[in-house]
Amino acid sequence: MPVKEINLPEIGLVKIYKRQGLKNMRLSLPRTDYVRLTMPAWLPYKAGIVFIKQKQGWIKINKPKIKPALKKPIKEDAEAYLKPRLSELAQLHGYSYNKVSFRYLKSRWGSCNAKKEITLNIMLMHLPHKLIDHVLVHELVHTKILKHGPDFWHEFENVLPNAKHQRKLLNKQHPFI
Repeated sequence: MPVKEINLPEIGLVKIYKRQGLKNMRLSLPRTDYVRLTMPAWLPYKAGIVFIKQKQGWIKINKPKIKPALKKPIKEDAEAYLKPRLSELAQLHGYSYNKVSFRYLKSRWGSCNAKKEITLNIMLMHLPHKLIDHVLVHELVHTKILKHGPDFWHEFENVLPNAKHQRKLLNKQHPFI
């Protein structure tokens, strides 16, 4: 997916992504350091910039404002607890991964790519241990089955029989400060 990065006064760094088949523009605030706009491939970048400027008030109100000084101790705690716990769960359930990294993510608890690289939200540290394990196992299952299809959910339920109930509890939580 091609990306164009621009700096706009009053807004900051904006990353514009173009996607085939998209009909509308989508504005999101995935992190504290940039604004993301995903737009149809056929629209000119100028239209995206105009759209972002029109949404400047919304961006200012909704952009996460976590201070770097707060992130560092949370990230250190996350690495100290989550890294060995992920390794322990992987061994227990027969999964393997190539890399784990920790970041502050605004809209998700974790992710796993096709290279079996897992990214975990440092804000997991604010969840109960059962929900942390739920997220870790979820990402471990993705090392075997990447998409959320019936095979994925079947595998996930086999590893965590109460996964549906925990998922409901997790959906009531928010991965940001």
